[in-house]
Amino acid sequence: MNGLRTVWIISRHYKTDDKMMHLLTLISNEIADKVENQINIKELYTLTEDNSSYEEQLNVSLNNIKLGLNILKNWIHLWKTTR
Repeated sequence: MNGLRTVWIISRHYKTDDKMMHLLTLISNEIADKVENQINIKELYTLTEDNSSYEEQLNVSLNNIKLGLNILKNWIHLWKTTR
């Protein structure tokens, strides 16, 4: 975040709020895409062959979703506090 703040202060291109907001939106979308890629919906409905129960698979998936949500919330918090 400090690097992004430095870009905002120094850069002539990202000097305005609109330009910086666009950059932050791109970063946010990339984070959301990474989280989405880690959560495979097909795996939620398919039992694995390693003898784990459906509940175990569901718990793993739910933990991944919670972790992804936490990452996105932290990103928003860091952005707001740094700005």
